[in-house]
Amino acid sequence: MHASHSLTALGLSLAVLASPAVAQRDEVSPGALHQVGAQLVGGFTESGPFTPTAPDHLWLNNGDGTYLFLHFDKPLGDATKLIYVGWAVQGRWCAEDKPKDFTHFHRTAKVAQWNAGHGGSRPGEPGYWLKHVAVEEFDMNMMGMSYHVRPGTDLKFMPTNPPACGR
Repeated sequence: MHASHSLTALGLSLAVLASPAVAQRDEVSPGALHQVGAQLVGGFTESGPFTPTAPDHLWLNNGDGTYLFLHFDKPLGDATKLIYVGWAVQGRWCAEDKPKDFTHFHRTAKVAQWNAGHGGSRPGEPGYWLKHVAVEEFDMNMMGMSYHVRPGTDLKFMPTNPPACGR
């Protein structure tokens, strides 16, 4: 499936997620709820701060060194639901740079595969700290993780423990 068609399908899926039955938002009009998916997909892109990019993420560059992201259950072409929204902030692979509640570091150095960028390869390496916020309750079973997730900040998401670098 072509990327733009995949993103359109994701937009429709997001609109379904935002339906009154799922969102329970009586104060928001049905028209606004159905538009949410298309607007999100229109604002977010497949291009993020990493090479290669995450196959199951869409990114929104905030223009200040941070990104918002949408994390789906599968690669974008096969995704069926949104599982996390999140925030990525620039930092170093150092304990001193780790923001509160940001559990995962991904380096910005080009790597052969997305998964090879998890954590740093040396103290002080540049990258981004990621905070994952679950949008609903689900069972996590991916990339060696297996646990029950509740809505809100997921403090168990793929923790990467950095070394102390000193300031």
